[in-house]
Amino acid sequence: MSGDRWSDEQVWALIGEIKKAKNLKVLYGTKEGENTSGDTKSTVYNRLAERLDPTRWAADRKKTADRIKHKLGKLETDFKKAVKRLKKTGEGIEEWYQIQATGPDHDTDPVAKNIWQEITKSNPFFEEL
Repeated sequence: MSGDRWSDEQVWALIGEIKKAKNLKVLYGTKEGENTSGDTKSTVYNRLAERLDPTRWAADRKKTADRIKHKLGKLETDFKKAVKRLKKTGEGIEEWYQIQATGPDHDTDPVAKNIWQEITKSNPFFEEL
């Protein structure tokens, strides 16, 4: 992970790591009835930094962990913006288009399908987040 710019391959590796239960639980909360791990977010950022960019992490742990933290923040912001596009409005009423986590199907509103296609074209990571 040299350089400051993230490649798609690096982002996919990061997404793969945050989806692991031990990281997901700390970063995004536990499921009902699930115990916490005792780790802090800082611990997870460092664990991810060491795993994904060991050379940079060995040289500057804080900076490398911060890089992970900021990238996750950017992914979250982009995801939330995209999700807001899936809200339909009309006559002062706002409601959500119904789309399964697996994406649109034959019952999905055509407008929502178009929005989904635009989102996934501009953000290839959207469906995994």
